[in-house]
Amino acid sequence: MKASVVDKFPPDFLDYLLSNPEAPVAAIVHCQDLHPDYVAAAQTAGLVVERQLRLIRGLAVQGCANDLLKLSEESWALRVEPDQPVHSMRLEASP
Repeated sequence: MKASVVDKFPPDFLDYLLSNPEAPVAAIVHCQDLHPDYVAAAQTAGLVVERQLRLIRGLAVQGCANDLLKLSEESWALRVEPDQPVHSMRLEASP
């Protein structure tokens, strides 16, 4: 695997993907921009694009770990991280 691809993943996520190439995964692929060709490339790689994230310029994808690794070789795929729940800050009520 190319060093440039390795740098796109958090180390623990990359280890999981490499150890479990057929595992189903959900990830966020950060992109240079949200170009329609990027959605098509993700689908061609075998991934399902769940949504386009305009605020962070990314794609929420699901699919096989090996397909995600393949997509990460694209030059426009800047960073890949596992999709995780998002929590907003909660302010404690004043007594």
